[in-house]
Amino acid sequence: MRYFVYFEDSQGHLRQATINVDGQPSYYLLCARIRVLMPEDYFFLLLVTERGAPVLGPRQFDKVLRTDEGIVALAKELEKHLVLRLNDD
Repeated sequence: MRYFVYFEDSQGHLRQATINVDGQPSYYLLCARIRVLMPEDYFFLLLVTERGAPVLGPRQFDKVLRTDEGIVALAKELEKHLVLRLNDD
């Protein structure tokens, strides 16, 4: 499934990123991937499906990442991201 993530900075500039996942991902995985994709000086605005249905807003994003499961998912995504960057160098 494909999701679109929208970020906004303090001046109202928007950026979009795409998340591709197989099957039905957990909110923990989605939030972890969003956090890894988030550009510096931007904050999370909205996650929608490829059909435009809203999935997650800023309040849910913050709540999910503060749980133990959210922290573990974020750590795993960061580890994958770092390994990929090390392999690219």
